[in-house]
Amino acid sequence: MDKKTNRICIICARGGSKRLPGKNIKNLNGFPLISYTIKSALNSKSCDDVVVSSDCEEILSVSSKFGANLLIKRPDHLATDEASSLDAIEHAVVESEKNFQKKYRTIVFLEATTPFRKPEDIINSIELFEKSDASNLFTVCRAKESPYSSIVEVSENERVVLSKKPDLDDKKPKACFVINGAVYIWKRDVFFKKKSLFYDDTKIYEMPIERSLDIDTEFDLKLASCYIKNL
Repeated sequence: MDKKTNRICIICARGGSKRLPGKNIKNLNGFPLISYTIKSALNSKSCDDVVVSSDCEEILSVSSKFGANLLIKRPDHLATDEASSLDAIEHAVVESEKNFQKKYRTIVFLEATTPFRKPEDIINSIELFEKSDASNLFTVCRAKESPYSSIVEVSENERVVLSKKPDLDDKKPKACFVINGAVYIWKRDVFFKKKSLFYDDTKIYEMPIERSLDIDTEFDLKLASCYIKNL
């Protein structure tokens, strides 16, 4: 894989979070949470620029200390609970292209709350994406629970049913995966034409569950703290 071929890495990190306030810079084993994502992006050496977008000055300041190439102040209307992360990514790419005076070919987006991804996860995802010539790719891990047998929902008439009924023609249920937030990749022009997570040719890259923890609650943070001390 060519190490740098007009790829941009975007890390979006809002200041607000209802479940775990300030989660993007919460302390994890002596370092702010977002620093793990910045380090993995920089150490992968796979993108021309590593950009952090946030509405929070403290997050931007921390990101600068850990080597982000560009800090983008996100508008308030793109930092609400209802705002789309896809719109925030688009804004970050547009501002980055203005700043660096170039047009990117590939967008790589990393969630700030997935600290255990490794640089090779980014590298391998990009390699698979570019070899497949797909419109986009995102990383997943194998689902612990199958919707065919253990995930239920309650209908409007309060009837409890399986979320997904198995196809009776299949001898065994299909493998199921969970989007883990570690890596998302798009062809830049495809993304700007139609912002979506799913296209007809979308690909996935499977990661092990131990590198797929997404921190969204205090329990997740405690779990991550216990795990990192035993690495």
